[in-house]
Amino acid sequence: MRNSRTASALALGGAALLALTACAEGSAPKTPTSELTPVSFRLDWTIGAEHTGYIVAQALGYYEDAGLDVTIAEGQGSSVTAQALAAGEDEFGVISAGEVLASVSKGLPIESIATVVQHSPTAIVYNTDKLTVESLDDLYGAKLGTVTSSSIYKEWQAVAALTGTDESKIEVIDAGQAIVQALLSGQVDAITGWTFNQGLQAQVEGADVEFLKFSDLGLDIPNSTLAVTTSFAQENPEAVAAFVEATARGWAYVAEHPDESLQMLFDAYPEIDQDYNTRKLPLVQELMGDEFGTFDSTTWEALYQLYADQGLLGEDVDLDGQVYTTEFLPAS
Repeated sequence: MRNSRTASALALGGAALLALTACAEGSAPKTPTSELTPVSFRLDWTIGAEHTGYIVAQALGYYEDAGLDVTIAEGQGSSVTAQALAAGEDEFGVISAGEVLASVSKGLPIESIATVVQHSPTAIVYNTDKLTVESLDDLYGAKLGTVTSSSIYKEWQAVAALTGTDESKIEVIDAGQAIVQALLSGQVDAITGWTFNQGLQAQVEGADVEFLKFSDLGLDIPNSTLAVTTSFAQENPEAVAAFVEATARGWAYVAEHPDESLQMLFDAYPEIDQDYNTRKLPLVQELMGDEFGTFDSTTWEALYQLYADQGLLGEDVDLDGQVYTTEFLPAS
């Protein structure tokens, strides 16, 4: 089954490359609506700038060019999206790399088909009025807000161990969902969070904060991915490859035309905060890497080790071929 899927995907890859060349001159001819394959695509969370590429691919007709009638639905977290795919409610989804890994290890029939955000957005977000944090040792004697039930806290424990940080010298406070407010009010001096989420929220609300990224401290792990239901991939390899290629086109357009792309997002979802999401997009883009979709075995293995050390996996699984597959990526 893998061999036949690979052959189909590679065959489509050549056509995809031609389509990418053609799109420089303009959008390719549309496939008649009656011939489109209907698919459901569920995001990881409510719509935001981190989803701009998918909205652009939809708005510019890239999914239609690929022969797909794509319905985009907002999500309620990666774990919920993973369950929806496993139950056959959706064909495609945006799911964090860690959630795909954990889900596959526990028997859910899904797999990643492209890495979207190549590097972790997790960081120490610190108030520059109180601290300068160039290494975790600079947190000694400080108050660090976190959410102990979150995956971010597990990453904090991993990076502290990796750097030999003495956690007993840092006052770790479980700030819960009010973690940004804890930083703004001075209850804590720094927090663990995502650069384009909690960090950006603090900046938007007037705090003078900077980031010390975990990826710069040696914990470089992938974040969001495109995932598919395994049975759909086995039965429709051409459609899966076409979906990935169309999505890559969407993100490529965002890179070349960020302002226009954001306007497409705001036109489609006028209720979202435009200032916040305009500031968020470049933070997301800098974590996406140079080539859309690629799987870096080193960072994925680091993710595997992190989850294994934290006891978050079920059965042992192979990363390449079971947790993710490269066969649907566009030809480079």
